[in-house]
Amino acid sequence: MSMNSPIRRLEDSLPIQLLATHDLVMNSFRPTLKKHNLTDQKWRILRFIAQNEMPEFHAVAKACLLKRASLSRTLVSLENSGWVKRGTNGKDKRQVYLQLSKEGQTFHDQVALDFSAVFDALERQMGEEATKLLAALKETQRMLGSE
Repeated sequence: MSMNSPIRRLEDSLPIQLLATHDLVMNSFRPTLKKHNLTDQKWRILRFIAQNEMPEFHAVAKACLLKRASLSRTLVSLENSGWVKRGTNGKDKRQVYLQLSKEGQTFHDQVALDFSAVFDALERQMGEEATKLLAALKETQRMLGSE
C-alpha cells in the first residue's frame, strides 16, 4: 500500500480504537464473568432484564446489541439455568416478555456486587476522564443516529 493512501492508518481509525478500548475495558471484567461462569452476552441480558420490568424480547436484543437469533440461543441457556422466564402478552402470543426468576434476581444481585467493585476500580484508575469519555461516547452515538 502506498504511503500516500487516502485512507488513514489502521491505528488511527475510530473503529479500531473503539475495539481496542473495548478489549482493554473488558479485560477488567473478564475475571468476574469467569468467576460466575458467565459470558459477556449473558451478563448484558441479565443486567438489562433486572433493570427493566418485563422487557420485550426485541427491546432486549436491541439494548444488549445482539441479533435476535443469538438472543434466542442465549436465552435457552439462561432459562436452563433457572434465571430467566419467558412470558407472552395474553392477546398477542408473538410478543415475548422476559423476567428474572427469583433465583435469577438473587444471582444478578450477587454478580452485580462483584461488578460494582470492578467499576469502582476503573473509575479510580481513570478519574473524571471516565465520566467525560462516557458522555462523549453517548453523544457520538446520538450524532450517528443511535436511539
